[in-house]
Amino acid sequence: MNIGFDAKRFFHNQTGLGNYSRDLVNAVATFFPEHHYLLFDKKGGHELHSPLELVLPSSGKNPFLWRAKQILNEKAFHKLDVYHGLSNELPFGNYPSHVNKIVTIHDVIFKSHPQNYSFIDSSIYHIKTKHAATIADTVIATSKFTAQQIQLYYPIEPSKIKVVYQACNEIFIQAVTSSRVQAFKEKYKLDNPFFLYVSSFNQRKNHLFLLKTFKKYPNPNHHLVLAGSLGDSFEAVNKLIADLDLSKRVTILPNVEQHELTVLYHAASWFVYPSIQEGFGIPLLEAMTCHLPILASNIPVFKEIASNEVLFYDLQKEEELLNQLITLSEIDKIDYSSHIQQYSKESIAKQLMTIYQG
Repeated sequence: MNIGFDAKRFFHNQTGLGNYSRDLVNAVATFFPEHHYLLFDKKGGHELHSPLELVLPSSGKNPFLWRAKQILNEKAFHKLDVYHGLSNELPFGNYPSHVNKIVTIHDVIFKSHPQNYSFIDSSIYHIKTKHAATIADTVIATSKFTAQQIQLYYPIEPSKIKVVYQACNEIFIQAVTSSRVQAFKEKYKLDNPFFLYVSSFNQRKNHLFLLKTFKKYPNPNHHLVLAGSLGDSFEAVNKLIADLDLSKRVTILPNVEQHELTVLYHAASWFVYPSIQEGFGIPLLEAMTCHLPILASNIPVFKEIASNEVLFYDLQKEEELLNQLITLSEIDKIDYSSHIQQYSKESIAKQLMTIYQG
Protein backbone atom coordinates (compact mmCIF):
# COMPACT_ATOMS: atom_id res chain seq x y z
CA MET A 1 0.00 0.00 0.00
CA ASN A 2 0.93 3.64 -0.49
CA ILE A 3 0.09 5.49 2.73
CA GLY A 4 0.28 9.29 2.85
CA PHE A 5 0.49 11.58 5.87
CA ASP A 6 0.05 15.27 6.50
CA ALA A 7 3.61 15.78 7.75
CA LYS A 8 3.56 19.42 8.85
CA ARG A 9 3.68 18.53 12.56
CA PHE A 10 6.06 15.62 11.87
CA PHE A 11 8.73 18.02 10.66
CA HIS A 12 7.98 21.33 12.36
CA ASN A 13 6.41 20.74 15.78
CA GLN A 14 8.66 19.59 18.61
CA THR A 15 5.98 19.05 21.27
CA GLY A 16 2.64 17.22 21.53
CA LEU A 17 1.29 17.01 17.96
CA GLY A 18 4.79 16.66 16.54
CA ASN A 19 5.64 13.82 18.91
CA TYR A 20 2.35 12.10 18.06
CA SER A 21 3.05 12.37 14.33
CA ARG A 22 6.62 11.10 14.54
CA ASP A 23 5.78 8.26 16.94
CA LEU A 24 2.84 7.11 14.78
CA VAL A 25 4.64 7.22 11.43
CA ASN A 26 7.78 5.58 12.80
CA ALA A 27 5.71 2.87 14.50
CA VAL A 28 3.84 1.74 11.38
CA ALA A 29 7.00 2.02 9.25
CA THR A 30 8.94 -0.13 11.76
CA PHE A 31 6.41 -2.94 12.06
CA PHE A 32 5.09 -2.82 8.47
CA PRO A 33 8.12 -1.90 6.32
CA GLU A 34 6.61 -3.63 3.27
CA HIS A 35 4.40 -0.59 2.67
CA HIS A 36 5.42 2.78 1.19
CA TYR A 37 4.94 5.87 3.38
CA LEU A 38 4.75 9.33 1.78
CA LEU A 39 5.12 12.41 3.99
CA PHE A 40 3.54 15.47 2.40
CA ASP A 41 5.05 18.79 3.47
CA LYS A 42 5.85 22.07 1.75
CA LYS A 43 9.54 22.09 2.79
CA GLY A 44 10.39 18.97 4.78
CA GLY A 45 13.02 18.77 7.50
CA HIS A 46 15.33 16.05 8.75
CA GLU A 47 16.56 13.23 6.53
CA LEU A 48 14.23 10.29 5.90
CA HIS A 49 15.09 6.65 5.27
CA SER A 50 13.17 3.94 3.42
CA PRO A 51 10.26 3.17 3.56
CA LEU A 52 9.60 6.88 4.27
CA GLU A 53 9.60 9.41 1.42
CA LEU A 54 9.09 13.19 1.41
CA VAL A 55 6.65 14.70 -1.09
CA LEU A 56 7.13 18.43 -1.79
CA PRO A 57 4.83 20.78 -3.74
CA SER A 58 5.27 20.46 -7.49
CA SER A 59 6.32 23.49 -9.50
CA GLY A 60 3.95 26.44 -9.46
CA LYS A 61 1.99 25.44 -6.37
CA ASN A 62 1.15 28.09 -3.78
CA PRO A 63 2.77 26.88 -0.51
CA PHE A 64 0.03 28.55 1.53
CA LEU A 65 -2.80 26.80 -0.33
CA TRP A 66 -0.98 23.54 -0.99
CA ARG A 67 -1.60 21.78 2.31
CA ALA A 68 -5.22 22.96 2.51
CA LYS A 69 -6.29 22.10 -1.05
CA GLN A 70 -3.73 21.88 -3.87
CA ILE A 71 -2.14 18.75 -2.41
CA LEU A 72 -5.07 16.83 -3.94
CA ASN A 73 -3.73 17.63 -7.42
CA GLU A 74 -0.32 16.07 -6.84
CA LYS A 75 0.46 12.93 -8.89
CA ALA A 76 1.78 11.27 -5.72
CA PHE A 77 -1.56 11.86 -4.00
CA HIS A 78 -3.45 10.04 -6.76
CA LYS A 79 -1.22 6.98 -6.21
CA LEU A 80 -2.22 6.74 -2.54
CA ASP A 81 -4.36 4.03 -1.02
CA VAL A 82 -4.64 5.90 2.30
CA TYR A 83 -4.24 9.51 3.38
CA HIS A 84 -4.03 10.22 7.11
CA GLY A 85 -4.42 13.74 8.48
CA LEU A 86 -2.60 13.62 11.80
CA SER A 87 -3.95 16.74 13.48
CA ASN A 88 -7.70 17.41 13.17
CA GLU A 89 -7.72 18.34 9.49
CA LEU A 90 -7.97 17.03 5.94
CA PRO A 91 -7.55 19.01 2.68
CA PHE A 92 -10.58 20.66 1.10
CA GLY A 93 -11.55 19.52 -2.40
CA ASN A 94 -12.32 16.47 -4.53
CA TYR A 95 -10.52 13.26 -3.56
CA PRO A 96 -9.73 10.30 -5.82
CA SER A 97 -12.44 7.75 -5.05
CA HIS A 98 -9.94 5.01 -4.18
CA VAL A 99 -8.20 6.98 -1.39
CA ASN A 100 -9.18 5.95 2.13
CA LYS A 101 -9.46 9.23 4.07
CA ILE A 102 -8.47 9.10 7.76
CA VAL A 103 -8.11 11.87 10.32
CA THR A 104 -6.92 11.87 13.91
CA ILE A 105 -8.91 14.24 16.12
CA HIS A 106 -6.95 14.81 19.31
CA ASP A 107 -9.50 16.91 21.14
CA VAL A 108 -12.27 19.49 20.72
CA ILE A 109 -11.27 21.65 23.67
CA PHE A 110 -11.77 24.73 21.50
CA LYS A 111 -15.49 23.82 21.67
CA SER A 112 -15.77 22.65 25.28
CA HIS A 113 -13.54 25.43 26.70
CA PRO A 114 -13.69 28.27 24.14
CA GLN A 115 -12.57 30.79 26.76
CA ASN A 116 -9.05 29.42 26.37
CA TYR A 117 -8.89 30.41 22.69
CA SER A 118 -9.26 33.57 20.68
CA PHE A 119 -12.44 33.83 18.62
CA ILE A 120 -10.46 33.59 15.37
CA ASP A 121 -8.48 30.52 16.48
CA SER A 122 -11.52 28.65 17.77
CA SER A 123 -13.45 29.46 14.59
CA ILE A 124 -10.65 28.14 12.37
CA TYR A 125 -10.24 24.98 14.46
CA HIS A 126 -14.00 24.40 14.29
CA ILE A 127 -14.17 24.77 10.50
CA LYS A 128 -11.23 22.42 9.94
CA THR A 129 -12.40 19.81 12.43
CA LYS A 130 -16.00 19.81 11.20
CA HIS A 131 -14.85 19.40 7.61
CA ALA A 132 -12.42 16.59 8.45
CA ALA A 133 -14.91 14.71 10.62
CA THR A 134 -17.55 14.98 7.91
CA ILE A 135 -15.53 13.80 4.90
CA ALA A 136 -13.28 11.23 6.61
CA ASP A 137 -13.95 7.56 6.08
CA THR A 138 -12.53 6.94 9.55
CA VAL A 139 -12.04 9.32 12.47
CA ILE A 140 -9.38 8.22 14.94
CA ALA A 141 -9.96 9.52 18.48
CA THR A 142 -7.06 9.28 20.93
CA SER A 143 -9.36 8.28 23.81
CA LYS A 144 -12.91 7.13 24.47
CA PHE A 145 -13.55 10.49 26.13
CA THR A 146 -12.46 12.33 22.98
CA ALA A 147 -14.69 10.05 20.89
CA GLN A 148 -17.65 11.08 23.06
CA GLN A 149 -16.73 14.75 22.71
CA ILE A 150 -16.51 14.44 18.92
CA GLN A 151 -20.01 12.95 18.89
CA LEU A 152 -21.28 15.75 21.11
CA TYR A 153 -20.06 18.60 18.91
CA TYR A 154 -19.92 16.86 15.51
CA PRO A 155 -22.69 14.23 15.39
CA ILE A 156 -21.21 11.97 12.72
CA GLU A 157 -21.95 8.27 12.25
CA PRO A 158 -20.62 6.56 15.41
CA SER A 159 -19.24 3.64 13.40
CA LYS A 160 -16.79 6.04 11.72
CA ILE A 161 -14.98 6.68 15.01
CA LYS A 162 -12.20 4.35 16.13
CA VAL A 163 -10.30 4.81 19.41
CA VAL A 164 -6.55 4.32 19.09
CA TYR A 165 -4.48 5.42 22.05
CA GLN A 166 -1.14 7.15 21.70
CA ALA A 167 2.12 5.29 22.09
CA CYS A 168 4.83 6.46 24.44
CA ASN A 169 8.09 7.40 22.75
CA GLU A 170 10.66 4.64 23.20
CA ILE A 171 13.14 7.08 24.70
CA PHE A 172 11.16 6.90 27.96
CA ILE A 173 11.47 3.11 28.04
CA GLN A 174 15.26 3.16 27.81
CA ALA A 175 17.29 2.86 31.01
CA VAL A 176 18.83 6.02 32.45
CA THR A 177 22.00 5.66 34.50
CA SER A 178 22.23 7.05 38.01
CA SER A 179 25.28 9.09 37.01
CA ARG A 180 23.30 10.76 34.23
CA VAL A 181 20.47 11.56 36.64
CA GLN A 182 22.94 12.99 39.16
CA ALA A 183 24.60 15.14 36.51
CA PHE A 184 21.17 16.45 35.48
CA LYS A 185 20.29 17.34 39.08
CA GLU A 186 23.58 19.19 39.48
CA LYS A 187 23.10 21.06 36.21
CA TYR A 188 19.70 22.41 37.26
CA LYS A 189 20.43 22.57 41.01
CA LEU A 190 17.72 20.05 41.88
CA ASP A 191 19.06 19.02 45.27
CA ASN A 192 15.75 18.17 46.96
CA PRO A 193 13.13 15.49 46.26
CA PHE A 194 10.60 17.08 43.93
CA PHE A 195 7.14 16.80 42.43
CA LEU A 196 7.23 17.12 38.66
CA TYR A 197 4.62 18.59 36.32
CA VAL A 198 5.36 18.39 32.58
CA SER A 199 2.98 20.54 30.56
CA SER A 200 2.84 23.59 28.32
CA PHE A 201 2.19 26.79 30.25
CA ASN A 202 -1.44 27.35 29.24
CA GLN A 203 -4.45 28.31 31.35
CA ARG A 204 -6.21 24.96 31.13
CA LYS A 205 -3.11 23.23 32.53
CA ASN A 206 -4.00 24.69 35.94
CA HIS A 207 -0.52 25.69 37.13
CA LEU A 208 -1.85 28.54 39.28
CA PHE A 209 -4.15 26.25 41.28
CA LEU A 210 -1.25 23.87 41.86
CA LEU A 211 1.05 26.67 43.03
CA LYS A 212 -1.52 28.09 45.47
CA THR A 213 -1.94 24.62 46.94
CA PHE A 214 1.77 23.90 47.03
CA LYS A 215 2.28 27.06 49.10
CA LYS A 216 0.41 25.23 51.89
CA TYR A 217 2.36 21.99 51.49
CA PRO A 218 3.93 21.31 54.89
CA ASN A 219 7.32 19.80 53.99
CA PRO A 220 9.73 22.58 52.95
CA ASN A 221 12.31 20.00 51.83
CA HIS A 222 10.06 18.82 49.00
CA HIS A 223 10.18 21.01 45.90
CA LEU A 224 8.17 21.41 42.69
CA VAL A 225 9.49 21.45 39.10
CA LEU A 226 7.36 22.82 36.24
CA ALA A 227 8.63 21.87 32.78
CA GLY A 228 7.13 22.57 29.38
CA SER A 229 6.78 24.84 26.39
CA LEU A 230 5.89 28.51 26.83
CA GLY A 231 2.26 29.57 26.57
CA ASP A 232 -0.30 32.16 27.61
CA SER A 233 0.02 31.53 31.35
CA PHE A 234 3.82 31.58 31.61
CA GLU A 235 4.08 35.17 32.88
CA ALA A 236 1.23 34.63 35.36
CA VAL A 237 2.97 31.51 36.70
CA ASN A 238 6.22 33.39 37.26
CA LYS A 239 4.39 36.28 38.92
CA LEU A 240 2.51 33.99 41.28
CA ILE A 241 5.71 32.19 42.27
CA ALA A 242 7.18 35.55 43.22
CA ASP A 243 4.01 36.73 45.00
CA LEU A 244 3.84 33.51 47.05
CA ASP A 245 7.57 33.64 47.85
CA LEU A 246 8.08 30.19 46.32
CA SER A 247 11.14 30.91 44.20
CA LYS A 248 13.38 28.76 46.42
CA ARG A 249 11.01 25.78 46.24
CA VAL A 250 9.73 25.94 42.67
CA THR A 251 11.92 25.53 39.57
CA ILE A 252 10.76 26.30 36.03
CA LEU A 253 12.44 24.44 33.15
CA PRO A 254 10.97 25.77 29.88
CA ASN A 255 11.39 23.98 26.56
CA VAL A 256 13.32 20.96 27.84
CA GLU A 257 14.73 18.87 24.97
CA GLN A 258 13.31 15.36 24.74
CA HIS A 259 16.67 13.68 25.42
CA GLU A 260 16.76 15.58 28.73
CA LEU A 261 13.07 15.15 29.47
CA THR A 262 13.43 11.43 30.09
CA VAL A 263 16.23 12.15 32.58
CA LEU A 264 14.01 14.72 34.29
CA TYR A 265 11.32 12.08 34.84
CA HIS A 266 13.89 9.72 36.37
CA ALA A 267 15.22 12.51 38.57
CA ALA A 268 11.76 13.27 39.98
CA SER A 269 10.26 11.58 43.03
CA TRP A 270 6.59 12.09 42.14
CA PHE A 271 4.44 13.31 39.25
CA VAL A 272 1.42 15.60 39.50
CA TYR A 273 -1.02 16.37 36.67
CA PRO A 274 -3.73 18.91 37.63
CA SER A 275 -4.91 19.76 34.09
CA ILE A 276 -8.52 20.90 33.63
CA GLN A 277 -9.06 19.39 30.17
CA GLU A 278 -7.14 16.97 27.92
CA GLY A 279 -7.76 14.85 24.86
CA PHE A 280 -5.28 12.23 26.03
CA GLY A 281 -2.42 13.36 28.30
CA ILE A 282 0.84 11.81 27.09
CA PRO A 283 2.82 13.02 30.18
CA LEU A 284 0.67 10.68 32.28
CA LEU A 285 1.84 7.77 30.16
CA GLU A 286 5.45 8.99 30.24
CA ALA A 287 5.34 9.21 34.03
CA MET A 288 3.94 5.67 34.29
CA THR A 289 6.67 4.41 31.96
CA CYS A 290 9.26 5.97 34.29
CA HIS A 291 7.59 4.37 37.37
CA LEU A 292 6.67 7.63 39.10
CA PRO A 293 3.89 7.72 41.72
CA ILE A 294 1.20 9.93 40.19
CA LEU A 295 -1.50 12.32 41.36
CA ALA A 296 -3.90 13.62 38.69
CA SER A 297 -7.10 15.62 38.43
CA ASN A 298 -10.16 13.41 38.19
CA ILE A 299 -11.09 14.40 34.63
CA PRO A 300 -12.63 11.57 32.56
CA VAL A 301 -9.71 10.96 30.20
CA PHE A 302 -7.22 10.54 33.06
CA LYS A 303 -9.55 8.07 34.77
CA GLU A 304 -9.72 6.23 31.45
CA ILE A 305 -6.01 5.85 30.70
CA ALA A 306 -4.43 5.71 34.17
CA SER A 307 -3.65 2.55 36.11
CA ASN A 308 -5.36 1.69 39.41
CA GLU A 309 -2.34 2.90 41.37
CA VAL A 310 -2.76 6.54 40.28
CA LEU A 311 -4.19 8.91 42.89
CA PHE A 312 -6.87 11.44 41.95
CA TYR A 313 -8.31 14.64 43.40
CA ASP A 314 -11.41 16.72 42.69
CA LEU A 315 -10.54 19.67 40.44
CA GLN A 316 -12.48 22.10 42.59
CA LYS A 317 -11.07 21.09 45.98
CA GLU A 318 -7.78 22.65 46.99
CA GLU A 319 -7.74 20.88 50.36
CA GLU A 320 -8.17 17.51 48.64
CA LEU A 321 -5.24 18.27 46.32
CA LEU A 322 -3.12 19.20 49.34
CA ASN A 323 -3.99 16.03 51.22
CA GLN A 324 -3.31 13.88 48.17
CA LEU A 325 0.06 15.56 47.64
CA ILE A 326 0.96 14.56 51.19
CA THR A 327 -0.21 11.00 50.53
CA LEU A 328 1.70 10.89 47.26
CA SER A 329 4.92 11.94 48.99
CA GLU A 330 4.83 8.74 51.02
CA ILE A 331 4.75 6.43 47.95
CA ASP A 332 7.85 4.91 46.33
CA LYS A 333 8.36 4.08 42.64
CA ILE A 334 5.63 1.89 41.06
CA ASP A 335 5.87 -0.77 38.33
CA TYR A 336 3.06 -0.06 35.84
CA SER A 337 4.43 -2.43 33.16
CA SER A 338 1.35 -4.66 32.88
CA HIS A 339 -0.92 -1.63 32.45
CA ILE A 340 1.13 0.25 29.84
CA GLN A 341 1.44 -2.69 27.45
CA GLN A 342 -1.71 -1.47 25.71
CA TYR A 343 0.15 1.74 24.80
CA SER A 344 3.13 -0.01 23.21
CA LYS A 345 4.44 1.03 19.82
CA GLU A 346 3.67 -2.40 18.35
CA SER A 347 0.11 -2.48 19.68
CA ILE A 348 -0.67 0.96 18.25
CA ALA A 349 0.92 0.13 14.88
CA LYS A 350 -1.19 -3.02 14.50
CA GLN A 351 -4.41 -1.15 15.28
CA LEU A 352 -3.56 1.55 12.74
CA MET A 353 -2.71 -0.94 10.02
CA THR A 354 -6.06 -2.66 10.52
CA ILE A 355 -7.75 0.71 9.91
CA TYR A 356 -5.56 1.49 6.89
CA GLN A 357 -6.42 -1.84 5.29
CA GLY A 358 -10.10 -1.03 5.72
